Amino acid sequence: MSGRRAAPELGSVVAPAALAGGNGTALSITTDQPTFSSDGTTVYLTAAASSSSSSSPAAVLVSSDGGVNFTNVATVATIDWTGSGRFKQSPEEAIAVSGLQPRTAYTVTVCFIQPGANGNPLKKACADLPITTPAPGGCDPSSPDCGGIINPG
Repeated sequence: MSGRRAAPELGSVVAPAALAGGNGTALSITTDQPTFSSDGTTVYLTAAASSSSSSSPAAVLVSSDGGVNFTNVATVATIDWTGSGRFKQSPEEAIAVSGLQPRTAYTVTVCFIQPGANGNPLKKACADLPITTPAPGGCDPSSPDCGGIINPG
């Protein structure tokens, strides 16, 4: 893991299940602990979604400006979902958010969106991950002297 340092540990569920219509299906997101580039300009994380019914394709969108602008960083294909019965799990999607300023607070928003079908509405779950990027030089992001921290929700 050269050039990247682990951030303090996060709880794994960052977006609770979002109910989608009256059919009882839901979509939720989990993520691991982010890491940062040694120059503090990129954050790396992985995220996965769980669905209580649909295995439709899901777009994975990311924003680093508080949810104003989103970039489509991945798509979970129908064949990528695993599980049986009503519970489905997407694979972990590797996400890199670059162009950040060192020692700056951001809210990285990750969304998984599935289209509606057969009269059911679309499903969307988003997770806000408040972070502060570290100072350049590869210092420990959890150190107050470095500044790269995961801000508690």
